[in-house]
Amino acid sequence: TGAGGFGAVGHWGAAADLGWNGAAPAAGAWHHIVYSYDPTVAGGTSNIFVDGALQTTEVTGALNPFAGLSVNLGAQRSNAAGFPIEGGLQLSGAISKVKIHDTALDLASVQAAYTSSAAGYTGPTAAPLTQNPTNRYTFNGLASSAGGTTVPDVIGGQNAFIRGAGATITASSLNLPG
Repeated sequence: TGAGGFGAVGHWGAAADLGWNGAAPAAGAWHHIVYSYDPTVAGGTSNIFVDGALQTTEVTGALNPFAGLSVNLGAQRSNAAGFPIEGGLQLSGAISKVKIHDTALDLASVQAAYTSSAAGYTGPTAAPLTQNPTNRYTFNGLASSAGGTTVPDVIGGQNAFIRGAGATITASSLNLPG
């Protein structure tokens, strides 16, 4: 649930993080979780819906994504150098579907999506991971795609290296030939 209202959504910059309003979704069960941001309400309002019900609403102001960093689902960055993912603050579960809309969602839309999703859910019962990931490699901001370039391991410190020629990079990916 996090301390001081943290735990549901973390915002970069001046916008406040959002908590679960005292009741995080129960572990070991399927949940429909929606984050909706509406810049037209009070200069920027964020809402968290859990299983078709409004859980948290807060005036957060304008969103301020940090240039060069990815948007993370199920993980939180630390303020340490390079802003690595915090090992102890990661989702222990599975994400079956992610939808991104270009408009803010209202309660009726969220309830309709929840009802539709719940009726069609046939996946396994969620279970905790038996161990955390050992390594996680990020391709954000690689300076080069040349052989020998370091690819940072943001969890275990066991960096990888690009071998050979022909790799290409974008702002958030590494494409290897062959």
